[in-house]
Amino acid sequence: MVQKTGKSKNKRTPAAKKRLRLGLGIMLTLLLVVGGKLFLVQGLDVGGMAEAAYNNRLTTTVLPAERGKILDANGTVLASSVIRYNIVVDQTVNTNTSEFSRYNTQTQAIDTISRTQGIAELSSALGMDVNQVTQAVTGDKKYNIVAKEVKPDLEDRISQLHIPGIVSEGISKRVYPNGSVAGGIIGFLKDGTTGQAGLEQTQDDLLRGKDGKRVFEIGADGLRIPVATDLLTRPSTAKTSS
Repeated sequence: MVQKTGKSKNKRTPAAKKRLRLGLGIMLTLLLVVGGKLFLVQGLDVGGMAEAAYNNRLTTTVLPAERGKILDANGTVLASSVIRYNIVVDQTVNTNTSEFSRYNTQTQAIDTISRTQGIAELSSALGMDVNQVTQAVTGDKKYNIVAKEVKPDLEDRISQLHIPGIVSEGISKRVYPNGSVAGGIIGFLKDGTTGQAGLEQTQDDLLRGKDGKRVFEIGADGLRIPVATDLLTRPSTAKTSS
């Protein structure tokens, strides 16, 4: 009987080790590729993720611009605009918020305001009965009007109260003191903002103002974040046409 020697076994060993090293190298390469992608997503893109989260928190309220007046040769007003705001509420946010935080500009501290106090402040600003306002902000409606057509200065005061769920909607109303007299010359507005005929159309670029905006941050709980982004751009009044 011929006995096998260990030479053939020894010859195969380097090849096996080579294949093993090759397999380990491939696995290591794959791990490095996967790890690198994770690093890019979680490490290098932190800024992008933070920016996306920040943008999601931003809420913008449009402040409509006052359209310019139309005057006759004697300076009599033929058309003018009035800016008003509806104060609306998300009842689900206000009802479920027992207290909220608000930055105190005088003490430079964060005050904790109870829901009862917030409603009392809102009632006082609007000149409405506190029970009426409480009823208006309480419930499960996502949209409910608390007060209609308040003036811009009052809207600004209410915004500074930071009452949970309370926002405003701007309304631009065009007024024609003489009614339909000379209506063919003066014209009218389409959708309340765009001149459709007459001087309203031919002088549209001149009469248009530039809307303003209020930008602030809302947290995941639906509450306005104190000591965060709070930007106000006032609307610009358009020129007068005569």
